Amino acid sequence: MEREGLEAKALDDPMSTMVTRLQSSMKDSNAHGLLSGLSVILALSSECGNLLNSASFGRPIATADKEKQWFQLGMEEAFYLHHILNCLEISNGDKQLVTDHDLWQYMTKRKKHIP
Repeated sequence: MEREGLEAKALDDPMSTMVTRLQSSMKDSNAHGLLSGLSVILALSSECGNLLNSASFGRPIATADKEKQWFQLGMEEAFYLHHILNCLEISNGDKQLVTDHDLWQYMTKRKKHIP
């Protein structure tokens, strides 16, 4: 797509609107992820997955699952969706929900540099 086309698309669908739609969609679907090393893995509906992808969050994971789209989020992305947008619940390996504080502690212990 040419630069003019990209600029028109950005003006037509600003990132703030996209993130608001993503937040609403994830809240409505009770989005839930699982801590896995320095990532959070989650399965989403097609609508949520498309919004997550459009907003450039995470990396899609190829699976045979036709009903859900799977994503791998970096720790910073997961923290933003969990703490700031309050639209993602996260569980640890014991399937216990992680608090904002616990997620921050987990992240800062494992990453030397947090942007």
